[in-house]
Amino acid sequence: MNELAWVTQSEVQSLGLIKSATVTLTDAQIKALPTTAVEIVPGAENTLLIPILWIARIVPVADYTNINEACSIFITRRSNDQGSAPISESLGSVSELLASGSTDPLMAIGGVIEKTFLSAAPGIGTVLAQGGIYDSDAVGNGLSIKASNSSDGDFEDGDAGNILQVTVDYRALII
Repeated sequence: MNELAWVTQSEVQSLGLIKSATVTLTDAQIKALPTTAVEIVPGAENTLLIPILWIARIVPVADYTNINEACSIFITRRSNDQGSAPISESLGSVSELLASGSTDPLMAIGGVIEKTFLSAAPGIGTVLAQGGIYDSDAVGNGLSIKASNSSDGDFEDGDAGNILQVTVDYRALII
């Protein structure tokens, strides 16, 4: 008779089922997100990284400004991706995350998506199948966090004490 054994998160990750990575962004990195992606998971040869869930949690001292109303923060496979084809849904209103007017830590959660085509229930994310992805656009590339802020450039103000913790749960498939 087989018994179900409890395993730790690190044991599950070592099996390759679901992995997790966290990066903590400084104030300077947060300000530069519209022009400079920050790598969360490095790419690996012959590996496709698929984000499953991601959480961004800010511990604010002061709000950021120069946030376009259409601004979004998302996960991308390429550091030069300007938002035309994010692989993970944006966090919605970026000003609610980066300019809440509060010093209480605040988080936002993003779910699984490749591109936004079909809507699911609010808060669930988008579900779809996508084809026509070149290996060079996906295989071997890492996962990064990026912002699109229209032509408004980088975020401004904030405070040197601000930090943004980003955690991505993902699956790594050998191709």
